[in-house]
Amino acid sequence: MAARSCTVEEVVRALYHVDLDRPPESEAAAAFHAGHHPDLVSLIRAIRESPEATERRRRLAAAKRMAAEATQAPFAPGALRVLLFGAYGNGNLGDAAQAQAVAGLLRGAVRRPLDIRACSWIDDAEFPFDAGRIMRPDTIAEPAALREFDLVVVGGGGLLAPVHYPLEEAAWVRGMPAWGPPHALVGLGAVPPEPGEAGRAALRRALFAGAAFASLRDPPGQGDPSGVAWMADPVLLAGLLSGGGQPRMPAPRTRPLLIVKHPVHPAEAAFLDAAAAAGDGVDLVAMEWRLEQELAARFPRLRFVTDMACLRGACAAASVVVSARYHGCIAAVLEGVPCLGLGASKNRGLFAALGAPGRYLEHCGDLPAWLAAPPPPLDPAAFAPLRAASEAALARLAALVEGLPARQRA
Repeated sequence: MAARSCTVEEVVRALYHVDLDRPPESEAAAAFHAGHHPDLVSLIRAIRESPEATERRRRLAAAKRMAAEATQAPFAPGALRVLLFGAYGNGNLGDAAQAQAVAGLLRGAVRRPLDIRACSWIDDAEFPFDAGRIMRPDTIAEPAALREFDLVVVGGGGLLAPVHYPLEEAAWVRGMPAWGPPHALVGLGAVPPEPGEAGRAALRRALFAGAAFASLRDPPGQGDPSGVAWMADPVLLAGLLSGGGQPRMPAPRTRPLLIVKHPVHPAEAAFLDAAAAAGDGVDLVAMEWRLEQELAARFPRLRFVTDMACLRGACAAASVVVSARYHGCIAAVLEGVPCLGLGASKNRGLFAALGAPGRYLEHCGDLPAWLAAPPPPLDPAAFAPLRAASEAALARLAALVEGLPARQRA
């Protein structure tokens, strides 16, 4: 059905509803706005920037801040205050799991008492963090709020690939050293700016140069900033330190598990076709239920998992895991089952770091053969170089935290 055109008066009424939460005070007022402005841009700006609309936005923002403050636990007396910031609230299971993983790594490596909070500028969905310790999203962009903390930890693998506010805001990057708390970069993905993005590259260098500690998650590559440590993804490192990665023999009658995603790379689209061709002989899992509902329409048997424990449980029950998701590969590796990755370069980097580059599939043509005759689980010895480098980086971060001075608070 073709969309119906709206009259200017209907646009006015809609703007009143959205920006003022009320109907026009009179038909005469609606007619005045409809006929007074030379174009729609001027009309929208007049209503949206009116004193009433501005005041309503201020009140809504204040109410949101008050509601957030009311649910937050008070800071623990004498504890170091650490703020975790990343893409934790965007509904992606892997991003969500990293906040808890970073917090766990810090608590295990630092002797001093820590009061760890987390926030995300993206607040479309809740993420699994300690109750009462999720800060409101704009905490990361408010100097006064940041001054309440002793350390800001920026984490999350993909933060340097797309633009994540405020990491590439010049005022934020250059203002952080003056606002009080040092910042640490933990487990970021090593994705360089695109050619021609000189401004972003300069800000990124400033972000790393101003950090008290910096680590990259992916194997070192050309163009990486000097002095940056290599540290495994926090979810992988936390899992290895808690005993994960031991080989597990598949139980009788287990089936292959394919972890699919909305395709961004051609290999991921081919993987979906291969999954369709495999029919009922495989189990299917997806990890981002809010954004991948179109996959459920194509694959009625598709199951969505919403936390790392469920994902690892699904992997543990499989004969082999083939994953287009980075943290799907990590879940399978930690469960000690055979695993193959495809798609994004970070999956290639993961298996290269594990000394098993052949576990990364360049294309899906060989997938039926891999499903029929899976490779053995990774030898635990494969984790040794990655774990040693990561523990050395974690020790450096812990030394930084141990040496933070006690700050005077108002």
